[in-house]
Amino acid sequence: MRKNSKFFMFLSLFVMITVLALSGCAKDDKKEIPPSDEPDTTLEDEDALEGNNNENDSNLNVNDTIGQRADKISEAIVNLPEIDTAPVIVNGNTAIVGITSNNLTNAEITPDLRKKIEDAIKNSDSQIQTITLTADNDLFTRIGDVSKNIREGNPATDFKNDIDDILSKIGL
Repeated sequence: MRKNSKFFMFLSLFVMITVLALSGCAKDDKKEIPPSDEPDTTLEDEDALEGNNNENDSNLNVNDTIGQRADKISEAIVNLPEIDTAPVIVNGNTAIVGITSNNLTNAEITPDLRKKIEDAIKNSDSQIQTITLTADNDLFTRIGDVSKNIREGNPATDFKNDIDDILSKIGL
């Protein structure tokens, strides 16, 4: 009898795990929002868009969105030979960057590497005035998650608490 109850307990557990796994793969019924030609105004505040209409700014197009700016910055950083991946959050004139590299030890960013990254960021987006960098795995993951959600069309304001917490943990 005891052997039989263990079997049913494991069978029940297996069925529950399978049901949960399959329900997580269910189709998402959210409607896609078509891309817009208007600038993305989903920022913490209106001041974050200052400079987006500057005709003398050759690095940015008026229609660049926050996600496009973040992608442009990320691409510039990843083009550095020392960097493997670099998710970016653009919050006004601040770039919040997580990096991974096989060359980093103990999640420390050397002054030389920091300078290369900062130069790459400023060359790709002249509006960026403040740059925060981290190689911490947990913060890297959080930055990537927030960045992905913003690029998918979720308002940056929805992630204000996350962004503030990331900044506080980086030390800004």
